[in-house]
Amino acid sequence: MRSLSKCAVPPRQPFTLFQCRRTRFGQVLRLSLLLILCLTVSQVRGGVISINLDNMHTAFNRTSTGVYDPVDIYSVPGGFGVAFLLPPVPLNVPRGGLTGGFLDYRGVLETEFPAASGWSFVTAGADLADGALEVTAYDVFGGSFVGIDGHAGAPRTRGFAVRVPEDKDPAGDEHWIQVVRSNHALPDPGNTNHGTEEHKVDTASVQGSPYYDDLGAADSRNFFDIPRRIDEQASHLWLADLQLVTGPAANAPGEVTIYNGIRYGWANLVFTVSTLSELHDSFNDLFNIDSLETEFGADLTGILDTSTLQDLHDDFHVSFATVPEPSTYCLAIFGLLSLAVCGRLRRRSSVNPL
Repeated sequence: MRSLSKCAVPPRQPFTLFQCRRTRFGQVLRLSLLLILCLTVSQVRGGVISINLDNMHTAFNRTSTGVYDPVDIYSVPGGFGVAFLLPPVPLNVPRGGLTGGFLDYRGVLETEFPAASGWSFVTAGADLADGALEVTAYDVFGGSFVGIDGHAGAPRTRGFAVRVPEDKDPAGDEHWIQVVRSNHALPDPGNTNHGTEEHKVDTASVQGSPYYDDLGAADSRNFFDIPRRIDEQASHLWLADLQLVTGPAANAPGEVTIYNGIRYGWANLVFTVSTLSELHDSFNDLFNIDSLETEFGADLTGILDTSTLQDLHDDFHVSFATVPEPSTYCLAIFGLLSLAVCGRLRRRSSVNPL
């Protein structure tokens, strides 16, 4: 589901993009494209999931960033990285959760919490109300880390945030259950687990519950997450199915009713190239479904299709058009150094006039 109308950026005209970066008109065009993108996605409604970036909600000392940023280009030694949201817009997951496929939500959930554990899972009899799952941030970052943006310290901002409006919650005691899959398992204190798969129910519970909100950054109406990895020079794939559920308390195993949910995530690719022009060409060469499935070693059916792939391609070109050439950095540094030298000479002349 991609209900967002995207700004029209020609996906295969690198000369135009490079050329417009070097003109005043190009600067205005880039800013205009980004403004249109932000305004377009700031409020999207229709179906169980809605996107409302104007509502930067706060709960238990966490605050939504209120940002939708689908692509971030960053530099690494010997090249560039491209971090991107995958899927580019959160997807609706039907009530009950999905069985099979890349995430296999119900399969993983029922394997980790079998009937013998006292937990059981049933599908809700009706969908949540339209707009019941309100996404207030979906924001990727690439740089000192890769993943969902946010600040772990004060202020504690979160680049993926969901709230349930008071008039749209189901009757019962609400919780969240999230199943994640990635190619870099946590915990990883030595940062050595890249390539080790994790596929699990995402819970920090010490009471043996499947709930994310059992010690996680969530409650019955709010959910926050900042999945990230610190080895930004390696390629990653991180995906999650998050479902709103009703059920007993975390310390009282019983029947859990699974309502609708959200599929969200991120990925990054690293390119060993010297120039932005080479990055542009390498990205275009790799960015097709077969190549991405080979790169990540994953079947992306249900996660990526031709339409969402084109959306990501367009998002890349919007972000690409805002990346300065290395010569721009050089000119900026030269200008700062020149100002510093002039300031120093001026101070000297005031102390020792000629």
